[in-house]
Amino acid sequence: MAPDPHVAHLKMSRALARIVEEAEDIARQTGARPHSGHVLLAVFVVKNEAEQLLQALHIDEDDLLEAFDPSRTEGRTVIRRLLERAALVAASCGASEVGPLHLLVAMTRE
Repeated sequence: MAPDPHVAHLKMSRALARIVEEAEDIARQTGARPHSGHVLLAVFVVKNEAEQLLQALHIDEDDLLEAFDPSRTEGRTVIRRLLERAALVAASCGASEVGPLHLLVAMTRE
């Protein structure tokens, strides 16, 4: 799938880039292919506004770990697709970059 030209100009925030790196690292440490569960766990590793929102809703890392399924698999492009959807969310908000909150919204839309 070609990148959407309406969002091609948007860059990832530093926090979002760190979340993606952490998700890949979490997956690597467990010998798994990165998936959306790793991304959500990584939200709690990097200080960011999505983590703050989840904590305000009384959702924390322990809750996610309880629900985490290590045998879960998703397609190879799941992270790229999540980031593309996050960019669409950011563009629809008029944001200048794609951030963790855009990612969180994008994760609720699949």
